[in-house]
Amino acid sequence: MLVRRPAAAADEAFLRELYLTTRPDLAGWDDEARETFIDLQLRARAREWEAAYPGSTDEVLMIDGTPVGRLWTASVPGACVVLDLALLPEYRRHGLGMEIMTEVLAEADSQGVAVRGTAERANGPVRALCKRLGYIETGGDEILVRLERPVRSQRGRPASG
Repeated sequence: MLVRRPAAAADEAFLRELYLTTRPDLAGWDDEARETFIDLQLRARAREWEAAYPGSTDEVLMIDGTPVGRLWTASVPGACVVLDLALLPEYRRHGLGMEIMTEVLAEADSQGVAVRGTAERANGPVRALCKRLGYIETGGDEILVRLERPVRSQRGRPASG
């Protein structure tokens, strides 16, 4: 059973390991350089998100007491922003991402807001999942695609406005 709980300082080692699984390009780096880079990246992302989205929610995803991923979301006027969703490799492509995003979408629907996020252009599985969930591409650059799932009415159709 999937459980979401607030991230804590004690989760730092897990979150470093999780981040490393999303960056296979770091595998060839020497240990010291890789660890320094990961430390800088995680601290910079946290500072950026906390400054841009005060009150955002950083959660660790758990299954049977074992951490398996992270979900970081923020509320802005008219939208829920998914800042980060990452799963350990052994938990990817088994429906867990769909389960998590379905929860996020249901929460947004209950609040009457859209859901926004970004995905790497090269990440076909995530982009396919988002398309199945009703996201549309709203822009981006060479690396990232901006995505939005419009506000849904109670019947699951886009709300008219």
